[in-house]
Amino acid sequence: MKRLVACLLLSGLPAHAAIPLPDTDLWAANLVIVEGKLTVERARRITDVKGYENQPAFVDETLIIYSAEASEGQTDVFALDVDSGERERLAATPESEFSPTPVPGGGLSAVRVAGDGTQQLWLLRDGAKDYELLFPLLEGIGYHAWLDANRVALFMIIPGKETAELHIAHRASGEVMIISRDVGRSLQPWPGEPGSLAFIEPGADGKRWIKRFDFAERKLTPLIPVLEGSLDFTILPDGRLLMARGKELFASQGDKWQPLAKLDQLPGIITRLAVNATGTRLVMVADE
Repeated sequence: MKRLVACLLLSGLPAHAAIPLPDTDLWAANLVIVEGKLTVERARRITDVKGYENQPAFVDETLIIYSAEASEGQTDVFALDVDSGERERLAATPESEFSPTPVPGGGLSAVRVAGDGTQQLWLLRDGAKDYELLFPLLEGIGYHAWLDANRVALFMIIPGKETAELHIAHRASGEVMIISRDVGRSLQPWPGEPGSLAFIEPGADGKRWIKRFDFAERKLTPLIPVLEGSLDFTILPDGRLLMARGKELFASQGDKWQPLAKLDQLPGIITRLAVNATGTRLVMVADE
């Protein structure tokens, strides 16, 4: 258990405080590549508690952090070793924390929902028992992803607007840049390339696309249309994208999706996905 402590919606407007928590569990699978062919093996349930267990993110090869219901309607951040099953709550708070994410350089960040519904980004340092507020002036944060130790991409819920905006904020200076005004909830740093981010927004054809943004070059590259009805994706170390529809996983091949695996043993549809840095473990959120 010591290592656990040490290691550390909708496509439009997911106001965490306003949406009843769904009954979800986490499932894991091994990813195996043989002669360039990707397969999914040994899919198994890794949480089995009634209630909300969601939004996983890998800290290392087998350790994940995720948001789980600690009491009725209230969530905290937990750590879980995918292989051993060791589990621990990292900090107990009266507020709800969502979208836990490892911070480059140490610690984790999470979206905390205050009693009045305000959603802000908070930091839990390694070994700390309580969170500290990042970006005190920024409210309405739904999801986030770190580009590097200072820059973080923010899915911003703007009052009075029907779509969410993508902002990039600088932790040291407080500077904020608006990148897009109509984005999906899934924000994914590009593996091995700090400063590069993938996200979903409409393309010129009216479809929603996964696009890659390079911060240094201010370059936006469309990659592949989103699978219809899907909101979430993840990225393998070789740059291939994974999405799910129903109980089926798909992998990108160029700008097309190819079926990867059908997991009929899951109780419900797959939503969020997370993969470790070497692309050997996959964690999925499945509806109960």
